[in-house]
Amino acid sequence: MTTTSAPAASTGPGALLPVGWWARGLALHERAALAGATGPATGTGGDPATGDRRLARWRTGHGPGLATRLTDLGLDEDGLRALLAQDATELAALAARPEWVETVETAVRASVALPAGAPVPADWREALAVPLQPFVDLALDRLHKETATRVPHGDVDIAAMADTLGALLRQRLVAIAVRTLVADLHRRRAAGRLAGRTGGPASPTSSGG
Repeated sequence: MTTTSAPAASTGPGALLPVGWWARGLALHERAALAGATGPATGTGGDPATGDRRLARWRTGHGPGLATRLTDLGLDEDGLRALLAQDATELAALAARPEWVETVETAVRASVALPAGAPVPADWREALAVPLQPFVDLALDRLHKETATRVPHGDVDIAAMADTLGALLRQRLVAIAVRTLVADLHRRRAAGRLAGRTGGPASPTSSGG
């Protein structure tokens, strides 16, 4: 992943993105590289219980392949546990900001709240795509800027290309958002942090995911 030389910590646009919000998005190999450069993956902000909980999810999610992946990175489970327990603020202080951070912050800055009474799409996929639209707009803006100087006028139907790209990108973003929301809801339910009829600690007879 390409990184920039921007300051490690970011306040983000407004209160939506706190300092170091992006650190949790660092890939495992990026975290392992930081640990290798700065010493063991330990720090005052690390929470052992958090490390244990996340390690358990990794074991479940990766199965027997986890050992191979860790070996490729020069890690064992103790090292992985330490990396997973690291505090986001500490990670942000050690790492260079990836380029995608600016993309996300630009999209968030461009987002606006829907006016009261604004119609909401009936299809849940279209409704979920609404808050993701700034990412699509940003990508299409870049497309138009690049093609304006690199593609001879009339050789390519840029408008049709943009329409297709926009539709595909919206679908992809919605799919990613759905997986993320389901995973987050599952973690919160398991921790007893959901409010409502399906919230609270899971009982032995409860069903659903």
